[in-house]
Amino acid sequence: MKDLKKIHGHMITNDLQREGYALEKLLSFCAVSPLGDLDYGFLVFNQIQEPNRFMWNTIIRGFSNSPYPKEAFFLYKQMLNQGLFPNNFTFPFVLKACTQLSSIREGKIVHTHITKLGFTCQIVVQNALLHTYVASGSIPLARQLFDEITHKNIISWNSMIGGYSQQGHVDKALEFFTEMENLGIEPDEITIVSMLSVCSQTGDLEFGRSLHFCIAKKGQPQEKQVLLLLILLVLS
Repeated sequence: MKDLKKIHGHMITNDLQREGYALEKLLSFCAVSPLGDLDYGFLVFNQIQEPNRFMWNTIIRGFSNSPYPKEAFFLYKQMLNQGLFPNNFTFPFVLKACTQLSSIREGKIVHTHITKLGFTCQIVVQNALLHTYVASGSIPLARQLFDEITHKNIISWNSMIGGYSQQGHVDKALEFFTEMENLGIEPDEITIVSMLSVCSQTGDLEFGRSLHFCIAKKGQPQEKQVLLLLILLVLS
């Protein structure tokens, strides 16, 4: 960051603050990189006279990944107030902030914007919204949205299966898992973790063993969480 600050100082001294590409790179490193400095990135952002959509998305993303997600939502509202419309990158970032805040209210506001601006067919946006509803415990809203998604992918199914599992609705989780398999959608590591949790809750060792076989057969990496749940299942 020390060298980057020197470069920024050089840009200011030589009146290069309107060089969009250079500013985008500087802001992106400060706000998003693990080696960056979000506070300094925010300072850089505030010095830009007319931030473009990429710059807004970058600073919103930075705060959505930070301990200050409320700032991300505030910046999102500022972006709208300045007449700049969000795109399919903006929504997942701001929805992540809503998830961090566990705020269903803000999530619903963003949902309204998604609908009005015609992003309801964007699977990345739909999945981000679905995750927000599930994470906030709003399973009925999540289910309604899930039913509206035309081209569901494994992320969509995992959100619902995981949500039902976490809420203790094991019958629903099993129902969704069965339906997913019947549609020919292959479970991944996240699906397996959720279903092992269901097995642990129900004590269904036989189904747990079949999941273990599924992991071995597919050659999927056995993450620590999967292994731990398998151990808990065996001991239950």
